[in-house]
Amino acid sequence: SNTGTFIPPNWLNFDPNTLTFSVNLNAGNVPSLFYLPIKVTATDNAGATATFCTPAQIRWPTDLVEIFCAATHGSVRALEIGADGAPAPVLMVGPNGAGKTTTIRMLMGLLRITSGRAAVLGQDVATARPSLRARIGYLPGALALYRNLTAREYLRYTAHMRRRDLGSTINGLADRLNLDLGRHLHDLSRGNQQKVGVIQAFMHDPDVLILDEPTSGLDPLVQREFEGMVREAVGRGAAIL
Repeated sequence: SNTGTFIPPNWLNFDPNTLTFSVNLNAGNVPSLFYLPIKVTATDNAGATATFCTPAQIRWPTDLVEIFCAATHGSVRALEIGADGAPAPVLMVGPNGAGKTTTIRMLMGLLRITSGRAAVLGQDVATARPSLRARIGYLPGALALYRNLTAREYLRYTAHMRRRDLGSTINGLADRLNLDLGRHLHDLSRGNQQKVGVIQAFMHDPDVLILDEPTSGLDPLVQREFEGMVREAVGRGAAIL
């Protein structure tokens, strides 16, 4: 990296025109779990730590490659991923069984952490109060809905649990995603049920969005609209995993 030479691993492709990365999961040596982070502190087995830079300091693309190397090195036992005061998406990528959903469930407090700790917005997830949950929008990978309700009834119910009146926001998001709120959830296709899940995650303008395979089942046009929603959330200061 001192020379500025960029030699990506064969599983990582970089487009210098758009400054975007793509991952070839068919390559034989793809790490089982890796991150595209904003800030990384890596700790090795001896307890030594190294912190890697924020986007404003990154020399595209060499620094991000250094982060990949550190985050996927076999001796790394802990990773601290954060925005360092600057909101932006953090992507977690890996093949089936790598631990992506398990990590998300631990961050949400749905699975007990057996070793170490996790914090969201500075609060330990194991002891977090309901006020923290109110600041998070969560879309699980396996979406479970009250199928006897209409989409509108379900979303109003979840808004009521948050003690918020979000009717106009729900209508606006439904229009953007082309979702018929009057249909019962058991009559909706997989993609339309996913739209309901996306709306319930975004509708209360959370400070943190934790999304597990959010575009699963969405058609390309709706995926594009979803990407616009993500950009808007980042623009208002939300952090996204």
